[in-house]
Amino acid sequence: MPVSNVAAIQNYAGAYTPKILKTLYSNLTIISTPGVRTINNLTVDKQLWGFKAADGLQPNNPNIEDTDLVDGTLLLRSISPRKAMKILKINSEEFADTFLYEGQKDLTREHPPLFAEEYWSNQMMKVAEEVETNAYLMKDKSVAVAYNAGSTYAAGDVIIYGTLQQYFLCLATTSAGQTPLTHPAKWQWASNKYLCDGWGTVLAKEIAATNLTPVVTGAITTSNAVDKIDGVMWAAVPELLRQKKVKFYVSWSVYDKRLAHLRAKKDAGASYSDVELEGHAKYIIDSSRRAEIIPCNWMGTSQRVIVTIDSNLVMGTNSIDSLGVWGNRVDTMHGYKTIMKFTLAFEFDDLRYLIVNDQA
Repeated sequence: MPVSNVAAIQNYAGAYTPKILKTLYSNLTIISTPGVRTINNLTVDKQLWGFKAADGLQPNNPNIEDTDLVDGTLLLRSISPRKAMKILKINSEEFADTFLYEGQKDLTREHPPLFAEEYWSNQMMKVAEEVETNAYLMKDKSVAVAYNAGSTYAAGDVIIYGTLQQYFLCLATTSAGQTPLTHPAKWQWASNKYLCDGWGTVLAKEIAATNLTPVVTGAITTSNAVDKIDGVMWAAVPELLRQKKVKFYVSWSVYDKRLAHLRAKKDAGASYSDVELEGHAKYIIDSSRRAEIIPCNWMGTSQRVIVTIDSNLVMGTNSIDSLGVWGNRVDTMHGYKTIMKFTLAFEFDDLRYLIVNDQA
């Protein structure tokens, strides 16, 4: 029996959820970044633990049967799930008489129309883009405050505003009573930036708490990137860590600067063959391929260099097989509303195996 445009979208979401979610995963490069560990079923706070054994070797002595030394220290961190959501309002009027509808002779559940597939595909690509773009510098929603008409706000402040409780980032100092509606140039909608603490935010907190001391590189440019990354940063990696093999995670901005510096060195007479240059683009020079360089979309334009071992960057979801969880479908006058919810979290497993520079 034929169904309406809206029903077709609804039916497609129910029948083709795995295909819809596959579109999300294929556009979310965080999951496929080499060395990133994903916790697939993060529903409550989870302990991330390590153990640091203490020195204790001594000459053999059959007369000694005890020790006053501790065997080591248990290192505990935790990763906390945060829920994100996207509310969708499907309106059939948007899809009537469009190319998405053309050529569809059968609107049954078994043969959903083209526009339904296109609709959900685009929704998932946009969700992936929102996560990818904001993941690194995301902050937990707890940093936001409810808007107060009697207060003034400075650039960088975050408020929760309106009956729909949207998050807005202040771009310029406001006077009392200046809202995102009355002075939109002073505010930026930013709800998708406050889902949870991203890896960049976690690093900033650990550095501020002196739990992590950054390596001083100063600004990375096209004229010093190789010296700073392959020189200063690689020199800061202890030999025992080098033996485990490490990855240098950088933004495409930093990656491109390093490539530009490599080319400049070759043009200036450095004896790099084309084969060597190709290898240097992927591995730290003189590392004997023990240090791989990984450019990451999700680091945005960050100038931070993160050096660590596999599985130390941890991403949590409620389940990779059902990252998107559809909520209730509520009929409206012209269609229906539904909601997508999923869990998101970012952490580092063990700070001992983490080296970063002093650039944000």
